[in-house]
Amino acid sequence: ATDTQRHRFKSQSHQSGEGGGEWAVLQFQPLSSAIDLPFWHELARRKLHEYKLSEAPVSHLNAAYSTRLVSHTPSSTSGTVAAPAPAPATTQLSALCIGSESFDAQARLAPYQYRAWGTLYNSNTLESYKKLNYNMLFQQSAQQIWQDIKSGAAAKDPSLLCQYLLITFSDLKKYQFYYLFACPALSLASPIVARKPVGISAVFSPAQIEELRLGYEKLRGLNTPQNETKESEEKSSGAGSELASHSAGVGFFIAKRTPGGVAVSSLSDKDAFWAGTTQQDRFVGFADPCTLPTNPGWPLRNLLVLLATQWNVRKVQVVCYREEAGKHDISQSIVLKVKLPKASSGNTGDASIAATETAASTTEDPTNGPGGAAVGWEKNKKGKVAPRVVSLASSMDPRRLAETAVNLNLQLMRWRVLPSIDLSTVAGTRCLLLGSGTLGCNVARCLMGWGVRTITFVDNGNVSYSNPVRQSLFTFQDSAESRPKAAAAAARLREIFPAMETEGHAFSIPMPGHPVSGALIETVKADVAKLDSLIASHDVTFLLTDSRESRWLPSLLALHHSKLVINAALGFDTYLVMRHGVHIESRPSNSPAVPEGVCAETYQPLGCYFCSDIVAPQDSLTDRTLDQMCTVTRPGTSYIAATLAVELLVSLLHHPMREFAPSDSATPDMSAATGSVLGLVPHQIRGYLSHIANLLVTGQYYDKCTACSPKVLEAWRERGFDFLLDVFNNPKYLEDVTGLTQLKTDIDIEWVGTDSEDDF
Repeated sequence: ATDTQRHRFKSQSHQSGEGGGEWAVLQFQPLSSAIDLPFWHELARRKLHEYKLSEAPVSHLNAAYSTRLVSHTPSSTSGTVAAPAPAPATTQLSALCIGSESFDAQARLAPYQYRAWGTLYNSNTLESYKKLNYNMLFQQSAQQIWQDIKSGAAAKDPSLLCQYLLITFSDLKKYQFYYLFACPALSLASPIVARKPVGISAVFSPAQIEELRLGYEKLRGLNTPQNETKESEEKSSGAGSELASHSAGVGFFIAKRTPGGVAVSSLSDKDAFWAGTTQQDRFVGFADPCTLPTNPGWPLRNLLVLLATQWNVRKVQVVCYREEAGKHDISQSIVLKVKLPKASSGNTGDASIAATETAASTTEDPTNGPGGAAVGWEKNKKGKVAPRVVSLASSMDPRRLAETAVNLNLQLMRWRVLPSIDLSTVAGTRCLLLGSGTLGCNVARCLMGWGVRTITFVDNGNVSYSNPVRQSLFTFQDSAESRPKAAAAAARLREIFPAMETEGHAFSIPMPGHPVSGALIETVKADVAKLDSLIASHDVTFLLTDSRESRWLPSLLALHHSKLVINAALGFDTYLVMRHGVHIESRPSNSPAVPEGVCAETYQPLGCYFCSDIVAPQDSLTDRTLDQMCTVTRPGTSYIAATLAVELLVSLLHHPMREFAPSDSATPDMSAATGSVLGLVPHQIRGYLSHIANLLVTGQYYDKCTACSPKVLEAWRERGFDFLLDVFNNPKYLEDVTGLTQLKTDIDIEWVGTDSEDDF
């Protein structure tokens, strides 16, 4: 009621009218929000995975209030949330509890909780949040309550009398949540007056009080006989149990006093239930969350509007039902005698709705208080309606905060640009990086940016003083301590993003043409076994080593396990990025099924890194000069090649044929459809930094290849490590196995013969 209305009715407080004391304007204790931390976590999860960029309202948000004493410390506007601390009785609030279960409209309530329904408005940006017409949203919510009262829906489901509004903005990078809370209550044209409340024992006898309690519990489905409890629970939890779910948390009832005691029923049963009962023996009741001895709680307001506008009630006795949970004690309940204002024109409902509709068209700033016939904004300590800020950063593991923020950036790509991006597949791809130098560091950073969470490094070198300026995962301290490259790179990834699952392995990759003496055989054998195990346990192997021959054994082992290989190699101002072809006929029996669309009869594999060679890989590392021992390239070359290598992988993961995808060639039509949602998936990308140019090349599979030909794979599978020893110790052995030796002999003989004939 406004000050003017209070003044108009001030004289009533001095008129007794009837016995029972003076009439005074009835005041209600507002409901305050008690939003627990799991609610904000659940809102963040739903924002990421369900709501995304949608700002559509979320209706049927479940919440509950209780008749128990609730101590609640409001969220601080300074941005932190303190653990709720016990408060003096004078500061205890009537709280509406909102938790993670609030998103479940069918959530079961505790025995002494009462349901309220809410609507959530969540904005995408702080700017759009500030521009919202809060007052309009508030009046729309009040209008819905009024419509539910007029239509009779509120009498059938009294929980509709207590509705709330939650307006939020979720800053998921900082894990801060801005919110406004309101519990709209309609007002009549004139104030509601009441006499001083009395304890329930002044109105009912102890036996009647007990009957009232039992009757209300029965209405709520709480005092079911023990032998029916299980059956009742099964019914209430199943589909089609809407009535049971409503009655479990119903916060309003009607009662009557009879010669035999006290009976309780639902609001919808008013006419039949009160038939033949005098006004003195009629009562309405509600579960009262207020603990003040002289005032009722907020849920009563809309019930009184229903009584005045729909039931034409002028005077009513109200039971403010307060029970100490678990003790079956309602002795703290109070009873009010309430006088409702007369309808101005025979239909108070029309007058009320007109006021509400007028208010709905206003555009007042909420800090000045909403106008019209509805009230109920939650105010801050300064008595103003202003957004509050809840910061969960201090209550969360910083690692989880980082993970949420990183995932949000990735989700934005899907929400705003490409809804078909399969981020979960990318994140679940296990990547093995052979080489932790310039390429390895940059590939790892790019993979991490795409959301890949499992990266393993292999390198036998240590960080030197020249490395940190080009190799982005190392620092001066790493070089000063000569830390192993693989371990240092893995440690740096975890420092950058603790959610990474990464490790580093320091061992050498055995190479063709690098002899293995007797003393080293067991060590080399262990290195081969380790490499074989790592390739088998990862989905993709990146070849990023410094020499050509160090890529041979990983190429063979990846073919053996039917694993995808991405290869990147650098020249001074050139680079090669390519994917190895996979073979259908040589796939292990435990390999995943070939994607649909791949025909085994017509499939032609692409070539590998060695398919264009007619010589076996040789020892290129022995007796090198200083300039040959260092990778001499333009600094930007490795960044470009590393980026293209990762983007090629991610594009391939989005192709329906995955690693079996045919090679795409360049096209002048930039709008042409591609097999992958991310674009072309070429076989090779040959780049020339001096000309700022890329060529897309398709390399053919060669049946005499020294790495992927059937004869080499068969020799490895049959002879194992013995085959590898021959390769390591004899530079020409691979040429003999594949038939290249005979081929070169035949070519030389034919060429010589032809030349002689021409000369003569």
